[in-house]
Amino acid sequence: VFGRPVDFTANELVVITVADGPVNGLGDLAKSGIRVVLAQASVPVGAYSRQALANLAADTKNGLGPQFESLVLANLVSEEANVRFVSQKVALGEMDAGIVYQTDVAATRKVGTIKTIPIPEAFNIKAHYQITILESSGDTELAQSFVRFVLSETGQSLLANHGFSTP
Repeated sequence: VFGRPVDFTANELVVITVADGPVNGLGDLAKSGIRVVLAQASVPVGAYSRQALANLAADTKNGLGPQFESLVLANLVSEEANVRFVSQKVALGEMDAGIVYQTDVAATRKVGTIKTIPIPEAFNIKAHYQITILESSGDTELAQSFVRFVLSETGQSLLANHGFSTP
């Protein structure tokens, strides 16, 4: 791992919605009048969200259709600077639905009543996170110990408890 990045965890996208709101499935995102919030396209989760929408629209077998992406983006009411703002807008009921990382769901539930809609794995975007030890590390032994912990069964279990998945 010294100087060579290694994937240590991953995160995937989910749709979050107001619990008793008008969005109960992916197809509902394209219905007229649905208020959708995404992160800005320049933010990783915003770019990933748009790619997932394009993936869903490109698949002819899922029934959402080639217009799915453009219909959802036509419902885009707000573009936020980060994923937390996206989740807060939905949790507070200001928006009907948004796309966030799985790891943001637990924190969002503390703000308001939401539900999640999974994005099928074949169309989802998985963000991978890497870890490495820098050559300039002031305490190489401590850094190695930390990396071993993160990659251990215990470290991976802690990450899983917070919504992360294995890389």
